[in-house]
Amino acid sequence: DNEIESDDTTSNQEEYSSDTVGGIDTTTTIESTTPTTTSRPLPTNWLGEKGYILSTAALIGLTTGTNIALFKTAVEYVREALYGDGVELPLFLHAIGADDMVVLSLKVSENIPLWLTPAVGGLIVGLLLKVGGDMPPGLRDTVLEVDLDSIRATNATPPPELVVCAKNIPPQSERNDFVRFSRKALAATVTLGTGNSLGPEGPSVEAGMSLSRLLMNNEVFARLNWVFGTLEDYEMTEVQRVNRKMARDRLLLACGAAAGVSAGFNAPLSGVFFALE
Repeated sequence: DNEIESDDTTSNQEEYSSDTVGGIDTTTTIESTTPTTTSRPLPTNWLGEKGYILSTAALIGLTTGTNIALFKTAVEYVREALYGDGVELPLFLHAIGADDMVVLSLKVSENIPLWLTPAVGGLIVGLLLKVGGDMPPGLRDTVLEVDLDSIRATNATPPPELVVCAKNIPPQSERNDFVRFSRKALAATVTLGTGNSLGPEGPSVEAGMSLSRLLMNNEVFARLNWVFGTLEDYEMTEVQRVNRKMARDRLLLACGAAAGVSAGFNAPLSGVFFALE
């Protein structure tokens, strides 16, 4: 019995003597075999960080909902023009001196056979890929890109394996995310509108994540929340700041995904559970 108790004590010592922070193994010496509970102090900037997260999350939700509503309307316009009775687009010509409003009637189904319409949509999407390059990644690879951007934003050196998994994406300052995301949204609109195989919910989720990525590094909100405290806590170590930045950006990315599901399915609570999952 004494030998068994001694072995258990040794295992307890090993369990509490090491921890891993941000992939870096840190080892501490535990003198007592009984773990002690200590209060964990809040970061000095916790109120400013929470204000930044709440305000940015609210903005992400509002912009995502508006974006999805416009996206669904655009898809219906394309479908009606290609397969239905056509659409009427009002044109305001005040800029060229005309006082009257001109209505443009668009009905493509009279000129293109219905069986050829999906092929035309596929051709347009192919041209978008050929001219603009690869589309932004899906959900799993988007998380890798966000993690890489978070590490670079703190002026830390990202691990080489993360750079390779993120397909060597250039830094945020050297790429135009707005053009990347807009091109993918346009491709989704054409794909759905021309009757190809795609559901509207997937593009809705990706639209929410795209908007959250455009807004998560919002310097305006970071400055507006100076009343509650600075966004960054410079008393932390570099590893702690990197981990906190990654957790904050992942949280805002989840807010965008939840808003996309909520707007795509018209189910707000489902968006929350989707983000948690």
